[in-house]
Amino acid sequence: MNQYGKADGELWLSEWATYRGGYQAASIGVTTVLNNLIRGARPGNSHIDGSHLFTFYDWSGAQPFQGLVSPTGTRLASFFAFRMGIRALNGCKITYQSTTSQQDLLAITTRDAGGALSLLVTNGARKTSHTVKADLSALLMNGTGTMWQFDATHNDDVVGQVMLSNGSVTLTIPAMAAILIRF
Repeated sequence: MNQYGKADGELWLSEWATYRGGYQAASIGVTTVLNNLIRGARPGNSHIDGSHLFTFYDWSGAQPFQGLVSPTGTRLASFFAFRMGIRALNGCKITYQSTTSQQDLLAITTRDAGGALSLLVTNGARKTSHTVKADLSALLMNGTGTMWQFDATHNDDVVGQVMLSNGSVTLTIPAMAAILIRF
């Protein structure tokens, strides 16, 4: 839309995600669900105003589709990725431009109405973990943050607390995983 002079226009997606299934794989949770949520929430003109996640639930028809939640209520892995992303982004939170030095990484930083700061970082590399030094000094200098992890063995689980010191925190993000920290 920026390219065609429509930067100020609203962009609504009628559907996104996949109808082919695969939601049980952590890789889909990271590369499709979380990365699309991050891309759609970017600050400035490069964001999506609203969207609908295609196939939240399984449904049948001429071609059955797998969703994030089965007909019996079983939540597939990507459901937990979606929940993590929503925790970071829901509620019209203020978003900040977040950059990374590795092409495998995607990040966004948000602040909610109560002042809590969230950093969401995904690692789309299939085999390589990355150590990240996040500089949040323009937003917060010191604090303790709760950290959640999503990957093949963590379904949006709290994995510990981290300390922000002088605006900086260092963390390691496993391959095909996501980390959310809320300060």
